[in-house]
Amino acid sequence: MIINQSSFILLNIFLLISLSNTYGQHLSQYRSEGFEKNGLNEYVSVVGGHVVHYWTSQNPKKIELLNKGKLDNPHTLLVSFHNTKSRYRITVDYEKRKLLCKHPDGREQWFEELPVIYRSEGFEKPGIVEYIEPDETGRYFYFTNLPDSKKIELKLLKSDRFPLEVSFPGDDEVYLISFGEFSLICVHPEGGKQIFDFYEWDKELK
Repeated sequence: MIINQSSFILLNIFLLISLSNTYGQHLSQYRSEGFEKNGLNEYVSVVGGHVVHYWTSQNPKKIELLNKGKLDNPHTLLVSFHNTKSRYRITVDYEKRKLLCKHPDGREQWFEELPVIYRSEGFEKPGIVEYIEPDETGRYFYFTNLPDSKKIELKLLKSDRFPLEVSFPGDDEVYLISFGEFSLICVHPEGGKQIFDFYEWDKELK
């Protein structure tokens, strides 16, 4: 049985706590579509406000950019690729959930923030991937990679202590949620443990 949707809500909370403990600050991921050429997606992640990685849909291997320091705006960084003197000015707008990259030639490239998602593959059966996604209002959604899958809002039963207790809408079975390093752990009613890993957007969801 696929894990209850409510449990996934808790999973998201736990992962955010885990990431905060590990990095000391927030981790955000952003995507820009078709800026350099049609069909090419570019990604930027910012960890703790100062560690920046870059990758693309054609080359998913992440590159850590060199941090050349912060400017007057605490959310603005100067970064560069290795073995080049060109510098890029990156500004994170946490309120609008966007990132602006000013290129050395003056061009401005906007990146949209990607949702925080957790992923579990092959727990129910080979080839089945399950996801949990929280939104900005505090709701959590569950979906899979199946063609007819729709996002289902999860039901949170108890969140005042760990492990959290959750269940699917209309289902009395209770799942227990806790977190590990970069992962969420869901204990099923029968005792089975399902691990959801933080999704780093090194490829598009399928």
